[in-house]
Amino acid sequence: MILLTAMPPNDTPGAVPTTPVVRHLAEQLLSEGKRVRALVPESEAGGWPQNVDTVIGAVTEPDITPAAFGSIEAICIAGLVSFIPEKLRELANLIIRGGVKRAVILFSHGSDLETEYSPETWQWLAFEQAMKKHRIEWTYVRPTGLFGNAFAGGYPITNARWAETVRAGSPIREYRPDVATLFMDEMDVAEVIAKVLLQGGRNEEVLDIGGVFSSARERLEELSKALNTMVAFEPLQSKGEARSYWSGIGYSDLMIDVTLFIADAYTENQDVNRETLIEQHRLTELILGRPPRTYQDWLKSNIQRFR
Repeated sequence: MILLTAMPPNDTPGAVPTTPVVRHLAEQLLSEGKRVRALVPESEAGGWPQNVDTVIGAVTEPDITPAAFGSIEAICIAGLVSFIPEKLRELANLIIRGGVKRAVILFSHGSDLETEYSPETWQWLAFEQAMKKHRIEWTYVRPTGLFGNAFAGGYPITNARWAETVRAGSPIREYRPDVATLFMDEMDVAEVIAKVLLQGGRNEEVLDIGGVFSSARERLEELSKALNTMVAFEPLQSKGEARSYWSGIGYSDLMIDVTLFIADAYTENQDVNRETLIEQHRLTELILGRPPRTYQDWLKSNIQRFR
């Protein structure tokens, strides 16, 4: 049995949508003949493959549903980014008692920006030591932004909630729409995690993965072609305009600050950042054994949700 966890989308930096990734992961593991259990809150309980054992609960409160951790060989922990991991000790103990041999954590790049270890990072370091002590392989998987946040929302603001905006007939609004960075198909993230869970060999590694270079303007052009109609677009002309617009639709100051910082960083240091992103793309291609899916590939499977 392999246990998967997921949480609802949220707008905290680094918190890519988890449920779309984990649903695809469940399908891939089932196709490999594995038994799958999913620990998710009520809001995420729908849409799972038929043979998934769904347990209503939350990875943030693991001690409430201890039976979910019984007799599991591996676990994918998704949904803890943006939460203060107050129950990480309880989670580690349940994993150890459940007989887990391998753990993959869907993580963020936030710790790379810390000037000193935060309390949350200290807890994750303790988690790693607990896994090591009990000879449990652990691997962090840190993806770039996902195409799927067009539906789920969440991180990053770029590309988020495009589907509902298009369906409403409202214009897409983006800041620095010509800056290309890596976006990734959630199916590819799931496949990377599946390979690590099933094959191992990545103990104590941090896998920074990414898809294909894509700007907001390029994605809008491809989306317009797929819909056979021009998608309305109004660029955000300045930081002030972007901040005012995003604040007005409910984004936090922290999320806005991070988005503006990243947009400026990619614009001002394109050569350095591009090389880093190319390495993430290459690693993804190596693990998958093929190039990551493009936005056009993703649209073929998801275009109806924009109509």
